[in-house]
Amino acid sequence: HSPSIFLDPQTYIRPLKNWSRMLDGVMYHHLPRLHNYWYLIGRYGKVPKLNQIWFHNLVRKIVKEYEIEVIICSQSFDLIGFPPFDLDLPLVFDYLDYLDSKWEELYTKNSSAVICASSTLLERAKKWNCNSYHIPTGIDIELFRNAKGEKIIDRLGLVDCKVLSLIGITAHREFYWLEGIELAKQKIPNLKCLFVGNN
Repeated sequence: HSPSIFLDPQTYIRPLKNWSRMLDGVMYHHLPRLHNYWYLIGRYGKVPKLNQIWFHNLVRKIVKEYEIEVIICSQSFDLIGFPPFDLDLPLVFDYLDYLDSKWEELYTKNSSAVICASSTLLERAKKWNCNSYHIPTGIDIELFRNAKGEKIIDRLGLVDCKVLSLIGITAHREFYWLEGIELAKQKIPNLKCLFVGNN
């Protein structure tokens, strides 16, 4: 969002490159696209039409070239547009973070199945698609068996507090979860919120 980024020609040239590469047994394809100003100024759903065309053409090309049998997509409409919903193969929507009902309905209705990161998202998705399933985020249990949370609690002064932790920040443009924390504090006075992540 800095002026230097907007003035740098590479900001506009780099996204236009089209490449594919194999890394650790996974084939990656870079989607050529125009810089999406709408996303930068916080107005979602305004993807340049050319980006949508490029995206659809690339997906169709990959499906044909690699004989793809199923597509799993996430909610990336604000960056690259919507996936082609008219392909003759199953499309699974990975519902990982809360969407406005407008986009939520479009994704869920047009997908063969929906996998949801939480029971709340599952409840919402089932309104439009009965083939919706809750698959919790996977964790490495062994890493947590030997964890010593007491050290962190003591270091951060959270002794005798109820701690609510948020691991990773939502992709939703409105921080609705802050309101949830405030409501919870009304019932749990000694509630503290611990954010875990890079930002």
